[in-house]
Amino acid sequence: MSKVKYCKYCRNHPEFCKQVIFPGYTNFWEETAYVCPFCNNPIVDTVIDSEDMDTLSNVSNDISFLEAMIDLKQKDPIEFQLKMSQFKVTQSQTKVTEEESNAPRCPTCLSTNITRITTTAKVANIVMFGLLGNQRKKTFHCNSCKYEW
Repeated sequence: MSKVKYCKYCRNHPEFCKQVIFPGYTNFWEETAYVCPFCNNPIVDTVIDSEDMDTLSNVSNDISFLEAMIDLKQKDPIEFQLKMSQFKVTQSQTKVTEEESNAPRCPTCLSTNITRITTTAKVANIVMFGLLGNQRKKTFHCNSCKYEW
């Protein structure tokens, strides 16, 4: 995993740095790069890797937060790993919550235990009941309360 690189000049002069989130810090420079492409000053590796940088940028866009986490990893790597695992758990829970909120729900009982009524089932309903069959107009079937809409 590649290390995040740091340019002291770009950190103190963000107008030279084209980085969107953290001026002076990036994980997009080549592994062998030691000169900043924006200001031609020397760059150095930090102690955090690209994966940690991505996780931290999802938590906060404040550069002082990133620098505090870099200091924490240098001084207390165990505490740093604990914080990172907490951030990752929180992000995964947020992702699951967003996915659940986008799932279709039954308008009667709000259950997500629903199935799409297949075209085959609709044709069978028309064959059995003719135009009086009501399933041809429906799209979903709730497996909890049996409502169709």
